[in-house]
Amino acid sequence: MNIFIHSAAAHRLKEGSLAQAQDTRTEHYIMCGKPGWVVFFLTLLTTLVLIITVLLGVAAQPSHHFNLAPGLFNRGIANVSDTYHLDMSPVDGTFALWGVIFIWQICWVIYSLTALCRKTGDGRVYDSPILLPSAFYVSFIVSLCLTMGWLFLWDRLFLSLSLVVMLFVSTFLYISLALSYNALERHMPLLYVQERKIDIWCIRILVQNGIALYATWTTIESLLILAVVMTYTSVPVVAEETSSTVSLSILAAFMLVYALTDFFAFDRFSRFTVTPYVVLIVAFSGMFANNADTYKMNSIFIVALLATSAVVALTKIFFICLRQITKQSDSAETTEFLRELDESRHLLK
Repeated sequence: MNIFIHSAAAHRLKEGSLAQAQDTRTEHYIMCGKPGWVVFFLTLLTTLVLIITVLLGVAAQPSHHFNLAPGLFNRGIANVSDTYHLDMSPVDGTFALWGVIFIWQICWVIYSLTALCRKTGDGRVYDSPILLPSAFYVSFIVSLCLTMGWLFLWDRLFLSLSLVVMLFVSTFLYISLALSYNALERHMPLLYVQERKIDIWCIRILVQNGIALYATWTTIESLLILAVVMTYTSVPVVAEETSSTVSLSILAAFMLVYALTDFFAFDRFSRFTVTPYVVLIVAFSGMFANNADTYKMNSIFIVALLATSAVVALTKIFFICLRQITKQSDSAETTEFLRELDESRHLLK
């Protein structure tokens, strides 16, 4: 049985402390009784803010053939990016990731809206238990509002301020991701008792991978803007090659730290989150395609990072397969735990 066991509850089961396990199960069902009107309202608010953000994102890419809001944006986001060339600037096609990002966000928001209309034997889907807590929605809404602000700042060439705002965008997205991880992990046993495996996978694939995609790309965008600020606005001026090397070095450190924590420290939370590695491969491929030059140090650096990201992505897939296979050995203990949890469920009703 390929499932995750709530770590605290599983540990108590191993210790043979049935009383403590009973308290944990009771807590799950008490949580189901919490009023979910705040989550209901925040789900609708998130939908509205996301729609506005997507419309502004489309308006920020004006063309001769189509302009959603004439006069709202002066230059266009892509045009500003093309103005400030770097040794690590990706090809224009790489920025199509913004479209993928927002389509993915729309998908998980639609899923969250369906949760408002569905019920289980224990109550409403969106609050029985609460898998997307109010703090998750608040943090995500803040990141969307900051993204909207960044569109205007970048279009109007407020480069330093746009860097700060983009850093906050990625920070709040990582907070949202952490809150989602924690909520799903905490309520995993209850979801299996309710036979809601589809909801588990929807959270993993749509919500967690979608937000991780968004967070990783905004991290890379932050480092691109950092290099732009260093090259074009700093005093004294930093050479384009140097600023690109600094940003690429920070990105390499980020990739290393993220991979190590993902594989070992937070594996039980983030095991099925793979989009950050896809984003890194796409970003480095775009950078290489636009800056291929065997005589430039940064071009060699980008190739090395691209190869490393590919190896890390394959390692991630290997770890997923290996750890899922190893989980088979815990199937007997897991079955017993869920049986006791189901018995408690009927007693508490």
